[in-house]
Amino acid sequence: MAKLTMVENETIPTGEYPTQITDLIEEEGKFGQQVKFTLEIIGDGDYTGKNLLAWAALSPSMKGKLAKWAAACGIQLEPGIEFDTDELIGKRVMAVVLVKTKDDGSEFNKVEELKAPKRRPVPAPAGRPAATHSEEGEALDAPGPVDKEDPFADQ
Repeated sequence: MAKLTMVENETIPTGEYPTQITDLIEEEGKFGQQVKFTLEIIGDGDYTGKNLLAWAALSPSMKGKLAKWAAACGIQLEPGIEFDTDELIGKRVMAVVLVKTKDDGSEFNKVEELKAPKRRPVPAPAGRPAATHSEEGEALDAPGPVDKEDPFADQ
C-alpha cells in the first residue's frame, strides 16, 4: 500500500508570477482533449519553487488559449505549420494567478493567463540611459550587465 503525508492546499495571493513550464501532459478533460501545464514559480520570491497547474484545450485554432500561450512563450504559430507542444517545455512566462472559491468554501489558485516575460531595466553607466535586455539576454540599447535578480535575464 502507498503511504502519504497529507499537506494543506496552500494558495498564493492573486498576482503575476515569473514561472517556467516544467511539464506538459495531454489528457481528456470535461470538454475534450487538453494540455495540462505544470508551471514552477522562479526567481527569489516567497513562492519560488511552488508548482501551479493550468489547462488549455488542445485546439488548432489560432485564437485559442494554446496559441496565445505559445505566443507568450515567444513561439509564433502559423496556419498550416505543425506545432509540437513539447517546444513549450522550459519556456519562461509570467503567470496571472487568481484566488477562486469552490462551492464548499475552500480556495484554490487558477492560472488565468500566461504573458510574455517582463524585462527589468538594467542600471546604466552614468550618463547613459538604462537598457532592457532582449529574450536572448542581450542589451537592446546599451551595453551593461544582466540584472541578476531578473528571473528572465538568462533566457
